[in-house]
This record gives sequence, structure tokens and C-alpha cells, in this order.
Amino acid sequence: MVIIRFSAGVLTGAIIAAVYWSYADWFGSAQSLTTNILGCLTLAIICGFLTYKWGYKMIEILLNSIP
Repeated sequence: MVIIRFSAGVLTGAIIAAVYWSYADWFGSAQSLTTNILGCLTLAIICGFLTYKWGYKMIEILLNSIP
């Protein structure tokens, strides 16, 4: 159960990171590929830990933060 909850958070974080990455590219403030990949992984892992600690309600909160 713990791995499933963490994985759901990681997937949510990766989706959020991809959305923000596409916005950055759209507005012409794109960074290097390495920086983007590290940023996406970092955000995904943080979201995974948040979901692991506070449950699935955190996924809803995280998805509501997407503009």
C-alpha cells in the first residue's frame, strides 16, 4: 500500500512538472534538458513523499495548484 501511494504521488508530481515545463518552453524561458529532468525528478519525488505522508487527499491539493 505504501508503494502504491508513493507511486501515485510521483506520477502526479511528474504530470505537474511536465505541465510547468511546457509553460516555460511556450513562453521562451526554457532551460537545459539536464536541468529540466533533474527538476522534474525532484518535484516528482517530493510529491511522492507528500502523498505518502498525508494520503491521497494531497494529490487533489497538488492537482488544484496547476494553473
